[in-house]
Amino acid sequence: MIDIQLQNNEIEVGQSFSGQFYWTGNKTPEEISFEVRWGTKGRGTVDSETLYSNSFAGTTSSAFRSFSVK
Repeated sequence: MIDIQLQNNEIEVGQSFSGQFYWTGNKTPEEISFEVRWGTKGRGTVDSETLYSNSFAGTTSSAFRSFSVK
């Protein structure tokens, strides 16, 4: 199970935000990767960007990690 909790429930375009993510499972994963991304598609230009990316190798079967996107 993966759970993501944001510090604020509403985020406006361009606004900084932070929170925590938590994972738990029956086995210890080799690696956990967490990304915050956005994208647009449809008419016109297709845009996307990765705002936050982090990997955690050799972690335990459950843990909390904090993140911040500016």
